[in-house]
Amino acid sequence: MMALSTPESFGAPHGAGPQSRLLIVDDDMDAAEALEEVMTRKGYAVTTAHDVNTALDGAGAFHPDVALVDIRLGRESGIDLIGQFRQQHPKLPCILMTAYADLEMAIGAVRYGAHEFLRKPLKMELLEAALERCFRLVRLEREKEQAEDTLRITLDNLERRVEERTEELRQSEIRFRDFANIAADWLWETGPDLRFTFLSGGGKYTLGVKREELMDLNRLGMSQQQWDQKTPGLKRHLDHLRAQEAFSDFEATWQMHDGEVRIINLTGIPRFDQHDTFTGYRGVGRDITERKKLDLMKNEFVSTVSHELRTPLTSIKGALGVIIGNMSQELTKQAKELLDIAYTNVDRQINLVNDILDMEKLDSGDVKFDLRPLNLSRLVADGVDTNGGLAREYDVTFVLGDCISDLTVKGESDRLTQVIANFLSNAAKFSPQGSEVRISVSGDNGNAKVSISDNGPGIPEQFHEHIYERFSQADSSDIRQKGGTGLGLSIAKAIIDGHGGQIGFNSELGAGSTFFFTLPIFDTKQQ
Repeated sequence: MMALSTPESFGAPHGAGPQSRLLIVDDDMDAAEALEEVMTRKGYAVTTAHDVNTALDGAGAFHPDVALVDIRLGRESGIDLIGQFRQQHPKLPCILMTAYADLEMAIGAVRYGAHEFLRKPLKMELLEAALERCFRLVRLEREKEQAEDTLRITLDNLERRVEERTEELRQSEIRFRDFANIAADWLWETGPDLRFTFLSGGGKYTLGVKREELMDLNRLGMSQQQWDQKTPGLKRHLDHLRAQEAFSDFEATWQMHDGEVRIINLTGIPRFDQHDTFTGYRGVGRDITERKKLDLMKNEFVSTVSHELRTPLTSIKGALGVIIGNMSQELTKQAKELLDIAYTNVDRQINLVNDILDMEKLDSGDVKFDLRPLNLSRLVADGVDTNGGLAREYDVTFVLGDCISDLTVKGESDRLTQVIANFLSNAAKFSPQGSEVRISVSGDNGNAKVSISDNGPGIPEQFHEHIYERFSQADSSDIRQKGGTGLGLSIAKAIIDGHGGQIGFNSELGAGSTFFFTLPIFDTKQQ
């Protein structure tokens, strides 16, 4: 029988447990049973074999974590069994046991695949240490397998995700190119030398260039050679390009190879890499030739119609005024009321024609403001006096409040008076009867400010962004109830913009509105 230390002196190796399986192969049945008894009490699942074939079958069915193999198995060799284990179960750690041990045999055992070499009779502390090293190998092998499985799953998922993402990007590129080629607007891109690197289909058609020609075009040189040198804003556009700055709505005429002239609108932004190095421009372009033609036709039509209407309307107004003024005693009450209505309607139509003509001039750029130094407070006071009839008509009181007397601005008196009249008219129309309209002139941060406040119903918040649009009213019924063309604020904004100022308003629903404009204060010492 194999000599063993007492079981109490043998502690289970670290990592062993109910699931740790041990195969004991020894032709000495008594020794194998004794060792099996000790190891079972230590929590191992143990099976024994006494020859090579039984051991191989047991390893296949039992799936041991570690095998303890005696070097002599009757007429068979434990070393040969370990060699077969290495072929059939290459990850199974084997401990070779022998009563006849020397260094040469130990080296041979390791060469044939044994992980440990122990002499009989077994010393439990040595067996414990050997098992601990073998189970550590088992744990490491399992952790390695789990890591490999996890890595394989991760790589499979990553590969699948890369394939999916690659397909998404391919479809996105196809979608982008399809949209770019059929869109009315076209996309363009340049490199740091401002040579085109991309131009979508619409741009190639609009500019009339082929791809090989495109690559030879430089935005800077192209702008200097093929744009009309008289194009408004061309110098500023070229300065933007040289300074690598964003630009928007640059309009210019483009001379095509066949002599056709197109009108192009361009917007672009500069591109910079992570090192803040300029890498080119990216932007959109639009052929606005037809739109410009339509705008020209519309403006000519509006101008013609307006001029054709204003002359007869002025004559009709004059005739009605003569009748009302000179023949009122001879008219019946009903006839006089009808003539007053006709006179009011003709006057409204004349105001509409005048507003349309003003908008047409402002749009076309024909209006050149004659900017001269003027006293803003005096201008406002004169405007209040001039429009006193509005206060009486709508039963409100114009109250000229705080006004800085010596505020001087540069402006065109008639145009600024037109803005003031519009503000006063709107305030009077929408104020309750018997209320006050407050007017003030102030100065702050180098700007003069004219404010006109009413106690009217206020402006709905959803209408704020549309307040300066043409023919806009918060309620379309206001046009009928309060009169007006819906063009006044659009014209006022264009006039103030042309003076280099700003226009704005504050309004609270149910509490009234304040409209204001600001202009830079002019230093009279500079004259």
